[in-house]
Amino acid sequence: MNKDELLAKFQRLGKVLMTPVLILPIAGILQGFGNAFTSPTLTAAVPWLAAPGFAIFFSILKAAASIVMNNIPVIFSICLAYASPSPRRLPRRFVAFWATCA
Repeated sequence: MNKDELLAKFQRLGKVLMTPVLILPIAGILQGFGNAFTSPTLTAAVPWLAAPGFAIFFSILKAAASIVMNNIPVIFSICLAYASPSPRRLPRRFVAFWATCA
């Protein structure tokens, strides 16, 4: 394996590892909005935020971000399995997913 092949493999690994890292800030922002707008202090100061429509919307934001944050190991393992250069990738993806779920 020469230097260019090795560099190409590490670049692909870097790209794959950036996928879950890019998801984290988005989930953090959603969780921050959900926590901020459903806090009792803010809903007492701004009563229209306690309306059922707003409460449900911000609770959904908080729950969606929570699901992503709780499943970060699964997301990383699937991304790493996706980076495998073998043409038989599908079984590796399933094994990586089930290994993190166990």
